[in-house]
Amino acid sequence: MATNHTTNYNLNLWEPTDSFVREEFNENTTKLDAALAGKGNCSVYISLYSGKGKYGSQFPTIINLPRNPTAVVVIGGGALLIAHFGRAETSQVGVSGSGNCEASWGSNSPAMYLESSNSPAHQMNAQGNLYSVIAFYCES
Repeated sequence: MATNHTTNYNLNLWEPTDSFVREEFNENTTKLDAALAGKGNCSVYISLYSGKGKYGSQFPTIINLPRNPTAVVVIGGGALLIAHFGRAETSQVGVSGSGNCEASWGSNSPAMYLESSNSPAHQMNAQGNLYSVIAFYCES
């Protein structure tokens, strides 16, 4: 069961010691679907990447995307990252567990850059972990 929840949509956030429950993932998906329903034409992009074990500003995790997303969810290694960009260039995002991750948007290419001074796990880049990326695109 998820210990924590996000501020805006009350999405489930798991601590490293929490068990993952399928119903909570389904609940998050249903809430995201409802939140995106009034946004007009929406699409989803899904991809995977493998963690490299590096972290910090000199080794950002770079997630290449087709275009600037409305929201991005990254899941893997027992962590969940949710970023809502809207029209902002950067946004502070929370990662389950202690510590957090800074997300920024590439100015010349559609890429999301993740940086953390805590660990590769908080930067969604732990060695050998497989990460799922779900990007949501909505046009009003």
